[in-house]
Amino acid sequence: MRPLDFDPPPPPWAPWRASIARQPRMFGSLATWLRLMGREGQVDPGYWARTLMVTLVSGLTTPLRLWEDFRYRDLLHHAPIPQPPIFILGHWRSGTTALHYLFARDPRLGVVSTALAAAPGISLTCGRTLQALVAALAPPTRPMDDLPLSAESPQEEELAISNLSDWSLYQFFGFPSAARRLFDATVLFEGRDAPPREAWRAVYLRLVRLATEMNGGRRLVLKSPTNTARIPELLAMFPDARFIHIHRDPYPVYDSTRQLWERVLGVTTVQRPDPTEMEQNIVYFYQMLMERYFADRSLIPPGHLAEVAQTELANDPMGTMRRLYGELSLGKFEDAETAMTETAQRLASHTGHRPPPGPETIARVNQAWQFAFGPPGYPQREAEGRPALAPPRCSPTVR
Repeated sequence: MRPLDFDPPPPPWAPWRASIARQPRMFGSLATWLRLMGREGQVDPGYWARTLMVTLVSGLTTPLRLWEDFRYRDLLHHAPIPQPPIFILGHWRSGTTALHYLFARDPRLGVVSTALAAAPGISLTCGRTLQALVAALAPPTRPMDDLPLSAESPQEEELAISNLSDWSLYQFFGFPSAARRLFDATVLFEGRDAPPREAWRAVYLRLVRLATEMNGGRRLVLKSPTNTARIPELLAMFPDARFIHIHRDPYPVYDSTRQLWERVLGVTTVQRPDPTEMEQNIVYFYQMLMERYFADRSLIPPGHLAEVAQTELANDPMGTMRRLYGELSLGKFEDAETAMTETAQRLASHTGHRPPPGPETIARVNQAWQFAFGPPGYPQREAEGRPALAPPRCSPTVR
């Protein structure tokens, strides 16, 4: 296994458009950004241009955020949410994005768009202008997997939370040295930096109200891997929500997650990431997300949880979606089938051949993620690459 390899700081002559378009914190809260820099206290040499760009744009858009907070206070803090969301759960690189892209094609459903996630504090005030700006600046594909990206593409609401408040794991995109502490505080709600649960819920509800308004009142489909460990918090806000957990063989999850953080941090960080520390975080995040999920999924009411394997979605996307709509009572599937079929074909064209896991990946996963070889029953391999005896396979469960 090669060591994690993070891109060096961009040279001063890097194209302006490329450097500005890849900063997800640019249109976020200036106060949050300044507190983050003050708390973490280190911007490494070579990253000052990136840091100044975020600070400058965030500062220039502060009056717009203040106006939006004042003008739309009642909507953002008190508007009713007509329908409980559909939550897509699962670790990074487990198929959550493909599932999200498919649901986004249903005209009855809404999502947090890339434009909304990038600038949740000014979306109501600058909606059309913001859409055009993000469309002009954003790269044509996602850096982590080369899937198509546009201003309207579905995006994780966790990114929007990071642009609204201090209480998001994704603050570590700029400061990777804080990743473990941020995970414990904002995903597990543990440690001295953990936000009050009621305060975190208030920020989350504000975002859901905003996204509901931006989607014309449609029911939202929300996808953030961090929510996999937040089931009690989500149920406290939305007791009638629906949940879909998508899972994948842990060996490719490990390799793909390494690539994810290499690519994302390479274009967002203002600190030189520590490869050893990030390897440890990959192991720790998976352990804690999945352990919390297995511990808390019984809290979800019967008929409100469905589980699906990534291979099932990849091999039969339309059959899988039809099953999910039926089991979770999501409405008439035929109304979305045609649009979903086109998206499924495009997603399939981005699924290339992946090399089998190497012996170091197998050894690391076997040691650290042993619990992943129980339900749903992925076969454990030996370090030499030969399959070991598989535990009994469990069928996807629906509660």
